[in-house]
Amino acid sequence: EPFDKDKVVFLVREPGRIPFASVGWPGFVGVVSGINRAGVALVVHGGRAGVPRSEGIPVVFSLREAFSQAHDTDEAVKILSSHEVMVSHITIVTDSMGKTAVVERAPGHPAHVRWSTTPLATTNHFEGPLANDPRDREVRAHTSTLARRKRGDALVQGLPAAPGVVTMVSALRDRNGPDGKPLPLGDRRAIDALIATHGVVMDTTARTLWVSEWPHLLGRFVRFDLQRLLADGFDPSTDISASGGPGFAAVAADPLLTDGKYPGAH
Repeated sequence: EPFDKDKVVFLVREPGRIPFASVGWPGFVGVVSGINRAGVALVVHGGRAGVPRSEGIPVVFSLREAFSQAHDTDEAVKILSSHEVMVSHITIVTDSMGKTAVVERAPGHPAHVRWSTTPLATTNHFEGPLANDPRDREVRAHTSTLARRKRGDALVQGLPAAPGVVTMVSALRDRNGPDGKPLPLGDRRAIDALIATHGVVMDTTARTLWVSEWPHLLGRFVRFDLQRLLADGFDPSTDISASGGPGFAAVAADPLLTDGKYPGAH
């Protein structure tokens, strides 16, 4: 719950490196979701394969390294693929040209990359060589990853040619099963199982980031204009957008938050 209530959007600048925005928590110095000034966006999904190691680079620092150096998806994939990782995971990378890669990594295995220039959904199971790992087979058998992937695929197929932020937020808030029928609130097979600590929508062309407010994905999605916030010379002390001034915008809260049904889900 503290990760959900107390999330932070960091604006990170390091000498000689690409500035980036990262969605995390107070005291967190790595990255799990974010976008840099070059328009490279990365998010990490949990996955299980291989045997965890005490040597290597933590995934949150691996992503931070990619953000600070990569100008496009190709460069980010090259950086991620060069790292020896400590635990298994799945990283989704895209850039301002729409080139997307799903990078599957596990200790002791070379990175497997799936490329795409069309919309895709990704959940928590591997689809490359690591799909044969017994731990990944267990994820498929005993978690909701396949059901969420099937529903995600259906949502992606139904997207308009140029979906806006409201459409993407609605997809993140989807609480239907793979067949499109409503699921009970909190059902783990739903895209929105009312457990997320943060949700993000990123426009890599416009360099815009939208981040969910507490609780879970039900609060507003608040807009961050990264062309302005990551520009050279930006002065945070003069920024008033977060208090309702020029540039402030948000996607409205989910109606579930106020219709009286949400508390009964817990």
